[in-house]
Amino acid sequence: MNAALKNLYCLSEASLEILAKVSTALNFWYFCFKTKVQRGKINNELKNCLIEKCMNKPVFTNQSKSQICTKLQQAFPKNLANDVQKVADFVIDNDFSIHPNLVQEVIIKAEKLLIPSRIYDDNPPTAIGGLTNTQQTILNCLYLRHYNGFVRQKYLEKLIQNTQDYFVIPYIFQLLGEYVVEILAVVSEHINEKTIAHYQQFIAENPKYAQQTQSRMTSYWDAYYRTQSPDLKHYIGYKIFKTLKTKS
Repeated sequence: MNAALKNLYCLSEASLEILAKVSTALNFWYFCFKTKVQRGKINNELKNCLIEKCMNKPVFTNQSKSQICTKLQQAFPKNLANDVQKVADFVIDNDFSIHPNLVQEVIIKAEKLLIPSRIYDDNPPTAIGGLTNTQQTILNCLYLRHYNGFVRQKYLEKLIQNTQDYFVIPYIFQLLGEYVVEILAVVSEHINEKTIAHYQQFIAENPKYAQQTQSRMTSYWDAYYRTQSPDLKHYIGYKIFKTLKTKS
């Protein structure tokens, strides 16, 4: 093996992933240049598709079933361990993987959770027979971290219809810091007199993370929605955070 090939072989998986993302990002901006798409003047559907194109599923090798199960157990409260294991057995196959490095640490009821930033599964489950209501809720939470925004929205719509459990809040709250405005509209439906106390409790337990999430929301508004909503106060993400901070 010559020196160049040895150097390439020695690159870590993380380094290869960074190179892949740089490449896809460059392809994205070249496409924008060719089609003369101006920032803020792109329709939502096309914009979402283009962004997802830059977040195509990477290939994570050597993820054993036990490693994936461990990561899933870390992402939910310990009292749900048996239910999480059932869900893990249900979803894990050759196409399922979890980002090996990117996680979000949060606290709920003094317990630390490590929530995956992204999961990758080209064939999300459609039949959920055999899962209890709690296990279905865990499954819906898990797929809120899917790399495809359309899948995240689909599972969010399922989730908000069936639960007011506190453990779902970190998964829904994380969506407030993302770019898909249609998802923000669904989240807004879940914040009501029955659930708002849970959101406010979560913010109290995770003040730094809550502020970071709000900052990301503002950044996405500035990048993609300022033209449609010149006044930040009229943007749905801002309205959500205002509700969470002012409503008792």
